[in-house]
Amino acid sequence: MPWQEQLIRDIFGIVKADGCRQFRTAFVEICKKVGKSELAAAVALYLLYADNEPSAEVYGAAADRQQASIVFDVARQMVEMSPALLKRSKLMAATKRIVNYGNAGFYQVLSAEVGNKHGFSVSGLVFDEIHTQPNRQLYGFRTSGFRRKPYRRG
Repeated sequence: MPWQEQLIRDIFGIVKADGCRQFRTAFVEICKKVGKSELAAAVALYLLYADNEPSAEVYGAAADRQQASIVFDVARQMVEMSPALLKRSKLMAATKRIVNYGNAGFYQVLSAEVGNKHGFSVSGLVFDEIHTQPNRQLYGFRTSGFRRKPYRRG
């Protein structure tokens, strides 16, 4: 849809003079039943396959694993429908993980249980239903692990 295209252009397409993206974080609030999960899945897959990030670590987070799995399931279906992506991927439905053999990266679902979520090297994060979080712990753990290299347009 045109609004989705404009949103993606604004987030990923605005580049500073040094070639780095202007935005590293975006908060997008969308009403129900307009394709939020599909848009989030597309962003996660872009970060995994098309962002020129070696060993990309893309995470899907939500208040619980079931909620985070909704976006993952849509992303998995997108990969399954694309012969080009399917050929360079390993889909691990049980562990909610998609591996990209092309850049040795992955997309992995996480939940709000933050006790064991330290030490990640996050290159991308799709955080669903952030308003349902009981506190900022998961968001803080995830964003504190962001890679510090500049986001250069690929």
